[in-house]
Amino acid sequence: MMGRLSDENLNTLRAAAAPLDPRDRGRYLECVAEAMRDRPNPDGGEFYRVCRAIASPFRLARSDADPADVVDGR
Repeated sequence: MMGRLSDENLNTLRAAAAPLDPRDRGRYLECVAEAMRDRPNPDGGEFYRVCRAIASPFRLARSDADPADVVDGR
């Protein structure tokens, strides 16, 4: 389990998750928690790098989606 998030880390997490498809956000948060499991008190820079690195594949996966999927809401 991840330790407590500072206000700065919580803001970082929200900012990194904002551009993600809402359907991906739960899985994204799970991935961040898993990555931070052994780092209960990360500094802001470390947490930022982890959040951005994990968010990147989610953004790429959706950018490769068929435009019809987005229109249909799937």
